[in-house]
Amino acid sequence: YNVPEFHFRVFADQKHGPSLPDWPYRGWSKEKRHEFLMSLASIIPKHTQFGLAAFFNKKDYQDLFPDFWKEMGTSPYTFCINLFLSAMNDQLEKRWPLATDTKVAYIFDQSTDFRWVGWVNFMYYLEKTTKGKGGRMGTLSFAESALTLPLQAADMLAYRMRQINEKLFLSETSVKRKDLDHAMFPDSPKSVLSYYSREQLKIAAERVHQRRP
Repeated sequence: YNVPEFHFRVFADQKHGPSLPDWPYRGWSKEKRHEFLMSLASIIPKHTQFGLAAFFNKKDYQDLFPDFWKEMGTSPYTFCINLFLSAMNDQLEKRWPLATDTKVAYIFDQSTDFRWVGWVNFMYYLEKTTKGKGGRMGTLSFAESALTLPLQAADMLAYRMRQINEKLFLSETSVKRKDLDHAMFPDSPKSVLSYYSREQLKIAAERVHQRRP
């Protein structure tokens, strides 16, 4: 297909993409786009143990968390990283009880936002230290998605899971599974959701209030 690097957001941008000189999908028919996505999606379940989405309503976060907390540089995204790492640890312990010393390597997409990279590191080691010897948490690293194909697969998985969950939890509508979903998630247990309701966010915000310096 002569696509050097896959990002679902770039692929889906049919409004602005065609005007970009290096957009690799220019001139593609609807059939070719579908064939391309399906060929990529069919690879994911062959090499994926499970997919995990951690999410909550960003507006609820902004309403409930105190200003002093936000002024420290935190954001809904840093809090979501904390939720994701905690949920991932729970899944690892549930699916593979600690019978061996096998560790899981965490690889994040490389970023030029050094504050974001710093928060990922902070949240990662905060979660790891709460697990005694770290549980199954191994190394943490950042890689270029162009050189790391699993990150590109994760991008597709994350984009679609976000689309589905926004419709389910924010719009309160049912979602009909597409061919793409069946290709990526042929077995529903491979898709895991970790959702914080407004009430759960309220409890977390109250804990932040109590820790105020």
